[in-house]
Amino acid sequence: MQTFSSRDTDIQLFLHNRAIQFEREDKCRTYLLVGEDGNIHAYFSISTKELALTKFAVSSTQRKRMKINPQDEEQRVRCFLIGQLGKNFAIETPITLKEILDEVDAIIIQAQTLVGNRLLILECNAHLIQHYEAWNFKRLPVQPEEASPTLETMYKFIN
Repeated sequence: MQTFSSRDTDIQLFLHNRAIQFEREDKCRTYLLVGEDGNIHAYFSISTKELALTKFAVSSTQRKRMKINPQDEEQRVRCFLIGQLGKNFAIETPITLKEILDEVDAIIIQAQTLVGNRLLILECNAHLIQHYEAWNFKRLPVQPEEASPTLETMYKFIN
């Protein structure tokens, strides 16, 4: 794992310093995508999260599709979370975002079959939004009174 290098230090530090600890504490599961050369080409971690939608500008149609309980003041929804996702830039790897997200989807579909959930979310920097939109993620717009977040929350419905 120490040969994994990312352009984002948080992505790299998670794999090097926190992934095993989070596994032991049952905070998330981390999946390594290892190539035929034995190198880690990419990785992702998956967890669950309860998302309070009160800080987001979500339409009533979206709320219905998310199955939000109208009596819930915080408008919470349980979802799967892609906590980390990274590609190894220390090696020349042909792995694409599509291939990584295909692996994520395969794991999420298995988890959904076992425990339910309708949503998959991730948080990313603004410059990555267009990449995730190409894979059917939508941005959750923040309410105008909320401070500008450093990370954008993206979601997609699980089929």
